[in-house]
Amino acid sequence: MKIEDIETIKKAANERLLILDDLDTSSEGEIIFHGHLADGDQVNGIIHGSYLHIRFNGDTFTGTFILENGCLRYFLADTSSYVYLPLENKVVPKALASGISKSRRQKATIHNCYISIDKNAPEITADFLTDYIIMLIKKDELTY
Repeated sequence: MKIEDIETIKKAANERLLILDDLDTSSEGEIIFHGHLADGDQVNGIIHGSYLHIRFNGDTFTGTFILENGCLRYFLADTSSYVYLPLENKVVPKALASGISKSRRQKATIHNCYISIDKNAPEITADFLTDYIIMLIKKDELTY
């Protein structure tokens, strides 16, 4: 992907110009979405992460969130606010972890600081996924 296209995508994220037009949750293993760049900028290329792939073609894009057991892995923005509980394979806010033995908790990392959200949960909307994609782009969690 050209540097100009990467900069256009980051600008679109910062200015909230990525618009999801529709999403399809009917598949068991993925959420498919389509959208466009609100300012009409032209971008060609692919960005991806462990659970997300987006293909840009002109001012439109198509993407897929890969699901795990029918759930979206929603990575949390601030890992320093959480601790990881390896026996439960989940994160909890630090404020709630004070009563948990230190031997049962670890520092949360970008790899384990997520929550699982069922693909049919009411939170899974175009606006929610747009915000999530924008957060991932801003955090440089994706490969261009």
